[in-house]
Amino acid sequence: MFMNSSILALVLGGITTLLLLIYGAYFGLKIALQWNPESATEEQLELEKRTYLVSTIVNYVLLFEILSLILFIYTVDDIHEIIPGAMCATGSLNANRFGFPTLLVKLFTFFLYGSWIVLNHIDRKAEDTPLIKTKYLFLLGIIPFAVLENTLMIAYFAKIDPETLVSCCGVVFNPGGKVTSVLSPLPKGEMMGIFFGGFLFLLLLGLAMYWRGGRLIAYLFSASSMAFLVISISSIISFISGYIYQMPTHPCPFDFLQREYHYVGYPLYIALFGGALFGLAVGIVEPFETRYRSLTKAIRDFQKKAVLLSMAGFSVFTSISVWYIMRFILL
Repeated sequence: MFMNSSILALVLGGITTLLLLIYGAYFGLKIALQWNPESATEEQLELEKRTYLVSTIVNYVLLFEILSLILFIYTVDDIHEIIPGAMCATGSLNANRFGFPTLLVKLFTFFLYGSWIVLNHIDRKAEDTPLIKTKYLFLLGIIPFAVLENTLMIAYFAKIDPETLVSCCGVVFNPGGKVTSVLSPLPKGEMMGIFFGGFLFLLLLGLAMYWRGGRLIAYLFSASSMAFLVISISSIISFISGYIYQMPTHPCPFDFLQREYHYVGYPLYIALFGGALFGLAVGIVEPFETRYRSLTKAIRDFQKKAVLLSMAGFSVFTSISVWYIMRFILL
């Protein structure tokens, strides 16, 4: 399977970025142990010279890793054609025991990487870079997850057997299936109420955060954004996908990534996860607003932009979903 160009790009890109992250973490360890902005020693001056370059490299490496999630999803959907029994990404991911764990870890690291980029962005807004130790200690904590992500991904692609029959969405996401039972425990009508109610609640919180701010609202908006992400994924399986396919009994969250459905899954998921990431970012930077005065204005300005981007992402996701629901009803 490594002869596939997309798989090769993912594996080589993953190994390269992991090595660069390890180098950044090594430098981060030196920062954590030796950084002293009040010192004028040769070691401190050397650290100050290199920190901007290293943080820039790490920033772009993590951005590449975030974008690689889209390439990974595209690749697992694309290779279903050579896996017996697979009709979409579900079958590809079900080709061995590493498929779905790889996806789940990649989704988790998506938020880890995005959080580091946010901290780095805020830190650069102040001349004294008060978050430099915080962000590099955070980077040290990211490394084990980056290693796990790439290890699982390589194992997944290496263990795919093009001659082994797999189960696809008709089995994995059927109404009585294990995944559907976990993510969609409520009837469709109740799930729709939770979805649209959650969206309206999130919009109200976003408006309150934008106009008034405050620590409690920031944390509540951040937590609600992540909760709405879970609600939305459950809603995709429960009822949104059925309206897209115009087949209420087909709850697969991957088929609409294909040409037959105009690749609508990509803008749908990008808007959803983008909204969740910016929503999470509002809460991530909140603790530093009063702790470092040099960052107070930068954080407040960033939070306003992040709230708007988060609400825009969730609004796009909800609007696309509503359009398909209305199309189904009117047709």
